[in-house]
Amino acid sequence: MVRLFNPVNSKARDAIKLIIVFTLVKVVVAFFFPATIDEAYAIVVSRQWSLSYFDHPPLSFTIARLMAWLTGTEAIFFARLPFILMGAASAWLIYLITKKIYDDTSAIWALIWFLIAPFFFISAGHFVVPDGPLNLALLLSFYCLLPLLLKQQPGSNWRPWLGFGLFLAIALLAKYQAVLFGLSILIFLTTTPFGRSQLATIPPWIAAGICILGLLPVLVWNMQNDFISFSFQSARAGNETGLQPLNFLITMLGQAVYLLPITFILALGLSAKRLRPTKSPAEAALSWLVLLPFTIFAIIALVSSKSLPHWPMSGFLSRVSIGWKLVRKK
Repeated sequence: MVRLFNPVNSKARDAIKLIIVFTLVKVVVAFFFPATIDEAYAIVVSRQWSLSYFDHPPLSFTIARLMAWLTGTEAIFFARLPFILMGAASAWLIYLITKKIYDDTSAIWALIWFLIAPFFFISAGHFVVPDGPLNLALLLSFYCLLPLLLKQQPGSNWRPWLGFGLFLAIALLAKYQAVLFGLSILIFLTTTPFGRSQLATIPPWIAAGICILGLLPVLVWNMQNDFISFSFQSARAGNETGLQPLNFLITMLGQAVYLLPITFILALGLSAKRLRPTKSPAEAALSWLVLLPFTIFAIIALVSSKSLPHWPMSGFLSRVSIGWKLVRKK
């Protein structure tokens, strides 16, 4: 498994400087900007700890409560600090993943566009919401598999798969969207020669068992509460009669704004182009991680008036502006 921290070249040092600058900006904003409705809700609800909650799994609420316990205050500035740090860690992983798949320059571009994308800067890497823990856990999960995907893992494949399972279990404790990440990887495995060769071994199945452990608290809580969380989330997927083209358009525009339009277009275009394996299975895996959540939530947006643009954002994580490598070469 590759090292998480080895800033030996100038590009890595530049990446660290960028992350530090943006992290400091977030710290200043966190001090002056009042709590949003979602953040206030999370802090108040977390006062009574539970295996899960009405709208989300327990991880983000638990982090908010731990910060209140450690600092002796529910002040929003202190509640936001771990989420800001998770955003910084996610940014570093974006750099590392892109560097390993492509090169240093592409990694810097990916990092820059991740840092300035409104959704990842303002919400997912800053506020007390489930997206921060979700994104970090998903990136760590993918990072664990990267040596295998790049065919750099000698010998046993136990270590990458165990790391993948552990961090995906944590992601499942953060937000339901983690299920689509796991499903994307499963589809990738069943549709590629590399993936089928992995499925013929034991470690991926052990990893799947570990992932299920992350769902257990949510399943137990829902069984105790008439599956109300699942009912609430499924109802948002649409129960209207007829298509909702206006909502679909608003959702697509919202996603373009959240990512920045050029990033949104490049991520989708590159994913569609590289859906089939090329030089390494990593390309196909990245494409499934983008296209499956995007497609599912696009369909939901077309049949529901209650969908939100940020639902598929975690799928874009590892594809944020990787397309700039192609732009540079033209």
